[in-house]
Amino acid sequence: MHSEDDAKALAAAQEEQLKALEEVRRLKKRVESAEGERDLAANHAATAEQKALHYQQELAQREQREQWERSSSRSSPSPSSLEKPVSFELMYEEIDEKVAALRKLPQDQRGSKLRKLKAHYHPDFQRVKGSAELAGLHTRLSQYLGRYCEGHLELDCAWCANAARTQKAADVW
Repeated sequence: MHSEDDAKALAAAQEEQLKALEEVRRLKKRVESAEGERDLAANHAATAEQKALHYQQELAQREQREQWERSSSRSSPSPSSLEKPVSFELMYEEIDEKVAALRKLPQDQRGSKLRKLKAHYHPDFQRVKGSAELAGLHTRLSQYLGRYCEGHLELDCAWCANAARTQKAADVW
């Protein structure tokens, strides 16, 4: 009799164990599903943060570009102002101020911003082919701005000039 009761108890215990294992499997699947949803939500949040940061950077660049264009358009000489003696020193100071503002940018953005500034002052960019005075003015300003090195944003950078001379000597040999 004991053996029959024991067998029933054993069968009931095994059935309970199977139910418990099934419940554990079901709970594991729910945990995996919840973890997957959590990871997906974290990825969406990270993507949203990246998009927001990218948008903020684009907005800041657009504002900076608009501010730069406004300040450049105010400082561009009109043909009538060229009839008076032009003070290149004031224009050079304006260029120096713009380059000083570039120094505040991260290192990886400085070179491209300097190239854009150089392009802006280039006579071809200004489309001043009809006016020899304006073309001469922008040529002179472009030459001045061309003396800034991209690597250090320094005027007549001795380091870069020395490197260029060394490279020319190496090219000759």
